[in-house]
Amino acid sequence: MTISYSDTFVKLLFRWKGSLWKAIWRHLLVFLLLYFSINAAYRFLMTEEQQQLFVKYVVLFDNWTKEIPLTFLLGFYVAMIIRRWWDCCQLISWPDSLLYNVSALIRGNDVNA
Repeated sequence: MTISYSDTFVKLLFRWKGSLWKAIWRHLLVFLLLYFSINAAYRFLMTEEQQQLFVKYVVLFDNWTKEIPLTFLLGFYVAMIIRRWWDCCQLISWPDSLLYNVSALIRGNDVNA
């Protein structure tokens, strides 16, 4: 059975309150401004020699990004997330110590008590 969402998904995508767009719009705006500024400078302000030098730098930086594999960087990210998760688990107060103290205060030999 398939559920048809018609235009509800599109409306949900552009909903502002609690949306992804609300969280990233500033970063997206800065990225787009930088991208189009560099693009315009490359196409309209640089001479042919400057464009060739720019392309050489782009190739150089592209080679540098290939030297550090993405899996290596993701490994650090995952390790950081797991460390945060483990720290949160350690902050949870486990009832063991409280139950040991309560059981020490209860007198008697009844197993069910």
